[in-house]
Formats: sequence, structure tokens, C-alpha cells
Amino acid sequence: MKKRLLPRLHVALLSSILTASGLSLPGQDFSVLRINEVMTDNETTDPADSTGLRHDMVEIYNSGDVDLTLGAPTFAQRIALSDTETQPVLGIWTFPAGMTISAKGFLTVFCEADPEICDPHATFGLAKDGSEPITLWGRAGSDGKRQVIDQVFLPPLDADVSFGRFPDGAGPAPMPVSSTFDHFKFYPEGQSTFGTCQGTCANFDRVCRGGANGPGGNIAPTVSRIDHTTNSPAAGVAVDIVGRVKDDKIPTPPGAIPSGSIARVTLKFRVNGGAEEEIPMVFDEAAGVMTDPLQPLDRFTQWNATIPGQPAGALVEFSLHVEDSEGLVGGDPDPEDLCPEGVGPCNQVGLPGPNCSLVPPEGPRYVPCNVRFRYMSGYEIPARLAGLVINEVIANQTSVLQDLSDSMFDDIVELFNASDAAVDLSGLWMSDKAFHPQGYRFPAQSMIGPREHLVVWADGDGGLCPRPNNKLPLDGQDCPDPTDPAKGEYHLDFALERNGDEVYIFEEIPAADGIPARQGVIHGTEFGPQALNKAWSLTPDGSRSGSFSEAVPTPGAVNLGSSVRFKRGDSDGSCTVNITDGVFILDYLFQGGPEPTCMDAADTDDTGSVEITDPVYLLNHLFLGGPAPPPPGIDAVGSDDTADSLADCVAACT
Repeated sequence: MKKRLLPRLHVALLSSILTASGLSLPGQDFSVLRINEVMTDNETTDPADSTGLRHDMVEIYNSGDVDLTLGAPTFAQRIALSDTETQPVLGIWTFPAGMTISAKGFLTVFCEADPEICDPHATFGLAKDGSEPITLWGRAGSDGKRQVIDQVFLPPLDADVSFGRFPDGAGPAPMPVSSTFDHFKFYPEGQSTFGTCQGTCANFDRVCRGGANGPGGNIAPTVSRIDHTTNSPAAGVAVDIVGRVKDDKIPTPPGAIPSGSIARVTLKFRVNGGAEEEIPMVFDEAAGVMTDPLQPLDRFTQWNATIPGQPAGALVEFSLHVEDSEGLVGGDPDPEDLCPEGVGPCNQVGLPGPNCSLVPPEGPRYVPCNVRFRYMSGYEIPARLAGLVINEVIANQTSVLQDLSDSMFDDIVELFNASDAAVDLSGLWMSDKAFHPQGYRFPAQSMIGPREHLVVWADGDGGLCPRPNNKLPLDGQDCPDPTDPAKGEYHLDFALERNGDEVYIFEEIPAADGIPARQGVIHGTEFGPQALNKAWSLTPDGSRSGSFSEAVPTPGAVNLGSSVRFKRGDSDGSCTVNITDGVFILDYLFQGGPEPTCMDAADTDDTGSVEITDPVYLLNHLFLGGPAPPPPGIDAVGSDDTADSLADCVAACT
């Protein structure tokens, strides 16, 4: 409550001081102000700030015929900026006192949480993924509320690409999402007009004035693989690939409804390193032009292609390509970053190794480059690996299990060996990409014991540290690599995305009979957004034919599945039911005792709530021959199939 009242009291106090001091400002028409140009990822574009650094930028344009004072003497009377759709309760940034903008003039604001020294720095950075707007706010009223002068939602923007009105100040304010592309253009690197800065910090008069926007330019289209039918097809089985295409204009082919800018999209593939073939990708007319609700200007379309089935053991490599109507191209992987033939993938740091090159004179550091997507057709899992599965994935945790090597609650991938013999993991690969199998490779002497649940940390710490004759860590990564097979300690060289990702384990098949080395999928899973401190678990535990679902996390132990298992009436979590459970519930209900670890178990009569009837029901059964508690009962471990509002158990019996 105090947080809500504080801004109003603050504004009211300052307004009283302003009035008492005779400092009230003359009326000015701020409705003529426009958000004119925005850059959300500035790597090389001028101007730099007073310290020589480059930041996100917003350009304001005064479309009126009168100079305006943006920075009044008081907070309440200053014009403000935010990266929010609604007025933030705290932390809104206002133009510094004395800041003006001339008639038909431009003013550039740096967006970075830097202290305001002499040139204006808004106290927020800008999201480059198109997930938030820029809002220009008027003066605060007596209630602290400000009216929107202008608001512009942004599309995703690449480095040094800006988004601006043409002509300057064009269109309504605030700008409706549906009309944005009618009045805003993209400005490729070198075409932005944020102007130059004049004045010095010594005199506290440094200000950056933008310039008039041009008609905009063409941005290269992009294509990315977003879906597939399988990354481990049986011999002769085709693989369907779905690509997502984006462009600065409507990403549809000419003649489509709506007609767009994409000239063609293709899939190129080759088999066993042979000649490359090209397949046209087909525009998905039924899906049409789509947007993400959280990124309303992120327009994209889907395109489909099918790679023909291949013989068993074949290595299939492929890439996606797009060209727009003006001849600009894009690809996935980016054709400009493809590794030379016989080189890569090179995503490690260390001593020289196979298929990687060194960068002199920096010493033993590999060249990073991309390889084509690839998969093996007709791979059959050998008997020695048949029991090896990815059993559990935790990608969003704060308290489940701590990685003692760095004291962090890192992502977890649990491997399970369902066989009665130890499995040698040495040389197997793990990856978070379905068609890029060479992510992390288990070192020599890596093992998983019979029936073992092995925790593997997906923390990005594995394989990133330079080896012995280069002692310096890379980019602040831990050194040395905490992986230690002798202790059963493994750390992958990638982390997982909590909003959805995939993870696979692969076997490498050596090159033979003219076929390059390739990797077969032993097991894997894909998952969507993960709830905090939940797991993506395979049930039945370790079953290759089982299914994954969200469940109580059990890293290093048997999976419980999506339904929590308990004994009905076991309120104290001892996994036995007796008189102490009845006393425990009474203590919780009437004496302020601890809460039951599993409320479903404490709900002895299965009514969906824990109350006095539960200990009465339990004690009546135990001592007076009353009815038995509902399933799973007091003797068997099971789950609650009755839908109710009780929270999932955080502790359970096995």
C-alpha cells in the first residue's frame, strides 16, 4: 500500500512547492511530439554517448512550430519515457531539467541504465525481440497519472537496424499496431539518422540531435528450422521439415493473399557427402501470416519440404535458404558462416583436435563455425546401449538440487541405465539441438552403472576451459572444467531454455565405406515451458516406450510420474499410517503445528479439503472399525485420481 501512495504524495508535494514558488510553467502543446526512430541493438551506429559507448537509442521529433520544454523544474511537470505499455508505478524516466526540443527538431535519448552525467540516458534498455513498446508520457496530473502522448510497438530488430517514421512524424499517436507498418520503415546499417552530439560535459550542455528519416531500405529475409517429423527416421522413411520465414515486408510469395516479398524458399540436401540437391519449400497458405501475441509486430510464415527416405546408415545433411524479391538472401545455418569442408563443428576451446583449426597467434583456440543440419537414416541402437535413456529434465529450478561445483541451481539432465550391466559413455555425444548432434562429448572413462540414475549438469561449464598449456579461462568461465568421470561428475557445454528446448544423446558411427562419420539418436525428448521446480519426467521410470510429462522432480532417483504417490492418511510424511497422523492433523488445524508435507495424503476422507473430519475419519477407522480411507488407502502407495484444489505434494512415498 505504501508503494502505491508514495508516488502520489511525492507528486503532490512537488506540485505544492512549484505553485508556492511561482514556478508554474506556461501551457505547451506536447501532443505534437512523436517517437520518430528507435534502435534496440546498437553495435556500431553513431552517436556514442559522452563516455564513448554505444547504446540503444530513441529519437523524439517535435512536429509543431513551437519550441518545447521537455525537462521542467519538477518531476511531475517533466515529459517522460518508458519501455512499458502502462505507466510504471516506480522508475519512470523523465527528461532532465532544462532539456528542450526545437520546432521541427529532433532529440536523441540513450537507453541504458547509466547514471545521467550530461547527455540524456533513460534508465532502461530496450528489448530487441519485439516484446515491448516505447511510450512517451505527458506531465503528471494531481493524482500522479500521466497521459500517453505517443506509443509505438516495435518489431524484432537486428544489430544496427533501426525502425522509424517516414515521413518524419507520420501517422497517428499513439500508433495502432495494425497501422505501424504503414508509417514506419526499416533502416539497415548505415541508414539510421540519430544525428550528432554537440556541447561538452564540462559545461553540462551536451545534447544529441537527430536528423530527418529517409525512405528506408531493404532488410535481408531470414529462415529458421522450427519443426520436423523425426531426427532418426527408419530406412526409407521421409523426413518433413518446417521452416519459419521473416522479412521486413510481408513474408509471403507474390500472388499469395496478402501478396508479399518472398521470391523463393528452398531446402538443399546431400547424402553421404555427395552432390547437393534442391527442393522447393511450399508456403503454408492455411497458416497464413502469423504473429506472436507477445510480439505483435513479429510477422512470420511457415514453409514445408520433405526430404526423401534414404537407405540404412546414410548420412543426410541439409540447410534452408530464402531469397526476397529484391535479391537479398538468408539461410539456416547462415551460408556465410558454414565451416569449410572437413572442418568443424568447432565450438570448443583447447588443444588441437580432429576436424578443427587453430587461430594464430592466439594459441589453441578453435575457429567457431556452423555445419549443416544432419541426421542418420536407419540407425539401430546396439544392444549395449538399448537401456540408456534420458529419464528426467529440469530446466527451471531454484531449490531442487544444487550443483556443488559452483553453488548454483543449474539445469539437470538425468540419464538412466535400465540394463543390469554398466554402460560406457565414453565418446557419446549430448546436444540440445535435434540436427546438430555434436554438442558435448563424454570424455574417456565415463560410465553409468547398472540401474543407475546419473545426474548430468546442463550448466555450460563443460569443455569451455583452455587446456593445460593455456591456463586462462575463457570469458569468465570456470576453470578447470569441473567434469570428473572418476567422481561421476559431468558438466555439459550447454544450458537449457526454461521456455522450451530439446535434449538428445547420440552414438557416433565412424567413417567407413566412403560415408563420413555420423551420429545416431540413442534417445531424446523435446519439452515446452517448464514450471518452476518441476521436472519433465519419463514414466514408467526408464521405459523407452514410456511417455514424458510434468512431474515432481526426483533427480538421481526413481521417477514418480505426473501423479504424486502417497498413502491416504499419512499426514506426517512418514509413509506409515497410525495414530500419530491423526494427532499431526489436529496439531496443524488447532495448535499452529507444521503443515502436512502432502495435503492430498492428509485429506483422509478425500473431500478436497483438510479439516476436522479428516482426523476423525482416520481414528474411527483405526480404532472403531470405521470405513477405510479412499484409494490409494493406508496400506498401498498410489495417487489421488479425484480432481480437487489441493496443491501437488512436495514429498511422497515410493
